[in-house]
Amino acid sequence: MFKENRFYYYICVFFLCCVAGWIFEVLFRSGKAGCLSVPGFLYGCYLPIYGFGALMLIFVFSGNKLFVGNVFVISFVLLTAVEYITHFFFDKILDVQLWSYSAHFCNINGRISLKQSIMLGVGGTAFVYVIYPFLNYILCRISEKKKQVFACFVILTMTIDAVFSVFRVIKK
Repeated sequence: MFKENRFYYYICVFFLCCVAGWIFEVLFRSGKAGCLSVPGFLYGCYLPIYGFGALMLIFVFSGNKLFVGNVFVISFVLLTAVEYITHFFFDKILDVQLWSYSAHFCNINGRISLKQSIMLGVGGTAFVYVIYPFLNYILCRISEKKKQVFACFVILTMTIDAVFSVFRVIKK
């Protein structure tokens, strides 16, 4: 599968993107609502959907030199699928609705919308060409041991958070 050190590298990328996504969502939602709005299902300050989306983009585009328009379209499709599947899972399995695009033009069951998918395509393209190269530059300068310790901490913390978050929903 992965070399062990690449596994820790990808866990670091995953977590940093989860945190960046959470910050983005807090700023976006709070600006829109006019007051502090904290997103997510978990207790922690991270949104795994951003980490999973980032890893998908890395794996799809690594080593591929594509035209920007193709990156946009592929990001649009992949990230929209992640968003739809995530919403479906939370809605049908856990009976939790984390977001709704029902009021948006051209939405599918309130889970995704054309406007949101375009934003995901733009964000995915920015990730591939700007954010990930910078993140890779930083992570490649950190020792493997530090990445390993950090990754183990992330796995432990997020697993405990997920367990407590699911139990919170089941108890309701």
